[in-house]
Amino acid sequence: DEYAPVITSDESKLLFTYKGKKSTGGMLNDFGEPDIEGSYFEDIFISQRAEGKWTEPKNPGSAINTRAHEASVGLSSNGGRLFLYIGSNGGDIYMSSLVKTSYSKPVTLGENVNSKYWEGSATLSSDGKTLYFISDRSGGYGGYDIYKTTKDSAGA
Repeated sequence: DEYAPVITSDESKLLFTYKGKKSTGGMLNDFGEPDIEGSYFEDIFISQRAEGKWTEPKNPGSAINTRAHEASVGLSSNGGRLFLYIGSNGGDIYMSSLVKTSYSKPVTLGENVNSKYWEGSATLSSDGKTLYFISDRSGGYGGYDIYKTTKDSAGA
């Protein structure tokens, strides 16, 4: 399976969620343990546009992909910030920064975004100040709702 594509505004880099034989860890049970009757967990793969064609998708490595679920859920317009879903704590949103040519180990977006409920599907405003995301936390209109968080003047 390949889904949840995110692309830079100049269409030079495409990241997507992959679930299959190339997934980190192989077949796993619900606890992330090897199990031939389990299923593949999600990983993120990257393809670059070179001379008008997409390169063979590559696994960005262990900084991004672990034995847990990692899925692409958002990307800044220049590709410098990758937002990903990691299947822990009910499902949270993390951010990884592009350092030269590799993405850094993801860091949680903290309690302004993540809760004990499921969070996923994030998008960043073009000015980089507002993050919109989906959550099924209590206090919404029911089911999955859209929330936003905005950086303050100090950048936090």
